[in-house]
Amino acid sequence: MTLRGTFGMVAAVVALAGCGGAKEPVQAENKCDIDLEKLEGGYVWGQGLGSQLKPQWLFRGRFFEEGGTRKLTLLMGSPTFTRVQLTGEKDAEGKWQYVEAPQYEGEALENYKKTNTSVNNRLRVNVKVEVDSSCRLVVRDGWDTFVDGKERWKQSDLGSKVFVKIPDDREYSFETATERVRMFDAAESWKAAEAEGAEYQQYMIDRMEEDFAVWSPLTDRQEGCTYSLDFYRDDRPVEKGVAVTPEEKDGHLRWVYHHKFEYAGLGTVEIRRYRECAGKKERLAIADNVIDVAKQLEEVKTEASKGKK
Repeated sequence: MTLRGTFGMVAAVVALAGCGGAKEPVQAENKCDIDLEKLEGGYVWGQGLGSQLKPQWLFRGRFFEEGGTRKLTLLMGSPTFTRVQLTGEKDAEGKWQYVEAPQYEGEALENYKKTNTSVNNRLRVNVKVEVDSSCRLVVRDGWDTFVDGKERWKQSDLGSKVFVKIPDDREYSFETATERVRMFDAAESWKAAEAEGAEYQQYMIDRMEEDFAVWSPLTDRQEGCTYSLDFYRDDRPVEKGVAVTPEEKDGHLRWVYHHKFEYAGLGTVEIRRYRECAGKKERLAIADNVIDVAKQLEEVKTEASKGKK
């Protein structure tokens, strides 16, 4: 799925909830404790008016610093919780914006200018980050484009959003996966997993519990070490520190987690793999994929619980 396609789907998904009532952004004053120069931590879109803001968890971001550069990991609301990695910089007016890495440069960029003349052609994501007169963090998501050879910024149809701090006791994953979680045939056979490739599968699940698997190189196994994993669903931790013994199969290591589903719906699963040697624990990799748990499972569970009473 392309970023441009994802961005369009974001608007369709999140717009169902309506637009938040953010005030017109202004430059932060000294009396405000939000420092855009040192913005850190997770934030979520708080939709609503005044102080009655309801978190919209499908649109959130994490601000951090890496190598002396401001960064933002932005999740933009699609069912796959697509993450976009953005770099902070100041625009011509000295205001903060977070932009996607350029996709076109040099001759390719010149050709793009000539062939793409609509404001709806998205060259790269560009998110404006400001503080309003009520000392609230305001995010205006949009994109850079070219019209008649001139660069322009276009704000998305969702408008401005007030972002509120995610409480410290509410953990959400903002990590980017480099592997895929496998199910069904791809969880049992490396050949089947290899055939699926790196694309998201959107596994359709119609049973109340299933096995998830991750395949890794044999080199991940070392003498005298122990292994564990963390399991997340919809970017929330379900179980951490699960001791596992990766099985050697088809010339690879197979890591397995058995999960009982507590609710239905479309979302993601994530497995983080760890190795601990001589008291030192290191994370090896993160894998994820998309699942769709049948609504009927919730009805079955409800009937089962009635029978126990």
